[in-house]
Amino acid sequence: MTGKPKRCILTASMLTENFNLSNYLKKALSNLEERESKILVKRFGLESEAPLTLAELGKQNDVTRERIRQIANSSLEVLRAETAKQSDTEAIREFLKNYFEGIGHIRRHDLLVRDFGNLWRTDFETPIFANKLVFLFTILERPMFVEENDHLHPFWYYEESAYKKALALVKTIIDEAGDRKKELIEERRFLEFLREIIEPHKINEPVAMNYLTVSKNFGMNPYGDFGLTHWIEIVPKTVRDKAYLVLRKETKPLHFIDIAKKVNSLGIDRKQADHRTVHNELIKDGRFVLVGRGTYGLKEHGFTPGTAREVIARLLKQKGPMTQAAVVEGVTTERPFKKNTVILNLQSKKHFKKLPDGRYTVA
Repeated sequence: MTGKPKRCILTASMLTENFNLSNYLKKALSNLEERESKILVKRFGLESEAPLTLAELGKQNDVTRERIRQIANSSLEVLRAETAKQSDTEAIREFLKNYFEGIGHIRRHDLLVRDFGNLWRTDFETPIFANKLVFLFTILERPMFVEENDHLHPFWYYEESAYKKALALVKTIIDEAGDRKKELIEERRFLEFLREIIEPHKINEPVAMNYLTVSKNFGMNPYGDFGLTHWIEIVPKTVRDKAYLVLRKETKPLHFIDIAKKVNSLGIDRKQADHRTVHNELIKDGRFVLVGRGTYGLKEHGFTPGTAREVIARLLKQKGPMTQAAVVEGVTTERPFKKNTVILNLQSKKHFKKLPDGRYTVA
């Protein structure tokens, strides 16, 4: 049998299995002279992790940075014209369009790199892969890139109208969340809150959550709580705030050594918190109550300072005469004292009086 072999045409649906980004870019660069090709390779970091600046490339090639910029721009125009003729290019464009349509036309840079790395079975954790994606998008002129700023992570968008709509929605969610901290953090009702906000906009939850990843104003703490990053319950910055987060989740007093261990287990910082530092910080903060030797609880959980004797006296003044068993139960429910400690303090005739019926009262 004779005749030309059939050429395999890559389709958008096949990109998850058959597309090789490196080969595509190599083929594109083959349309340039060697000098121009090398300049683009170094300018975009296609073979090294750090792209070179115009000044660095100018020095290497003994020309001005402006001349390098001109060469790079003209070379990109050549690549755009030549890659438009490649059979794979149309499939890539269709694939990118479908990808962005499915996520709301916007994606944070690092998440996009991860998505494409998984789809194309590539080591996406290497900066070179990210550099190659940037180069591909630069040639195709879509999606478009937005630089990082104080409020936004770097991200890509496919449709400008959708991008503006997404950022407007994010702002609305941020404004609404600011007054509903208790509901979002303590009651863990973020998804309900989100559904309430996005319903009029006819946007589904996955797309809305994708929009929020672009904003630096939202984050998740190690316990899975979602909220605004300026809330200490979401991003605790000081040792005191981290200890506060731990005790809020534990809902019971802990020794300062155990608090330090739990703070370190959160994985928020590489630097480990020293238990002595934790102890010193908790003493200074009114949110914490020393409820035993080195043991702290939160004031907001109802814990109050005082020795076992002081807690017994307060309980008897509030409840009136009580049996020994009732005193022990009441005190140990409130504070982590040992049963024998409570009984021994209750026997102090100077402070407590045993009534004829066996109950105790304040002397």
